[in-house]
Amino acid sequence: MLKVVIDTNVLVSAFLKRPSLPDLIITQIQKRRLLLCLTLEIMAEYEGVLERDKFKLLRNKHGQDIKALFSSFRREALWVKPGKPVEVIKDDPSDNKFLECALESRADYFISGNIRHFPSGKFKKTRIVTPHEFINHTAPLFFK
Repeated sequence: MLKVVIDTNVLVSAFLKRPSLPDLIITQIQKRRLLLCLTLEIMAEYEGVLERDKFKLLRNKHGQDIKALFSSFRREALWVKPGKPVEVIKDDPSDNKFLECALESRADYFISGNIRHFPSGKFKKTRIVTPHEFINHTAPLFFK
């Protein structure tokens, strides 16, 4: 099973637009075709971002789905504790937490809708891709 780390923007996009590629990725995680890799810090960001005032309508529309998704993340994700700090991203140092998770979990992919702040193409053994690139690379696994 492929191990993935997903940026918060992919999670938010999955709820903002259904159907969409981010929604498809989240669905594959829920169906246990992908293994989501998480840290406490990333989970806290997911929850915190969706609690922002600007996402109130999203919570009103998808509140139960969000709760169920987060509950499944807590039960089924590969939880890791980063071993060593990564200081690769200078523009937004808080995003280094995603690379730390990818490194510690040995994730196959880091998926982000905004890859320009991340190392180009790869970080160690983790491929850094957009949702579109991820689906193009992995579609044969899901659509046989």
